[in-house]
Amino acid sequence: MTDATLQRIAKLDGQYHSYATVHAERSLDQAKAADAEISRDLWRGPLHGVPIAVKDLCYTTFAATLAGSTIFKNFVGDRSKVPF
Repeated sequence: MTDATLQRIAKLDGQYHSYATVHAERSLDQAKAADAEISRDLWRGPLHGVPIAVKDLCYTTFAATLAGSTIFKNFVGDRSKVPF
């Protein structure tokens, strides 16, 4: 599913510009980790392993929190936090 999602982003995002940043390698690594957990009967629920997109308003420790602005192009949060 992650591979298909990344392929679709690669195919369409040039036209739609939907993603500020795509972390393909991180996504694939996390998908492999989820598959390994599931194969060991460590299932975290029906969305375990499903790829998601995180709005660039959410603080993350692994990517810039752009907030739709070039002013914040180098701002990376010191913690991950969803603002709701």
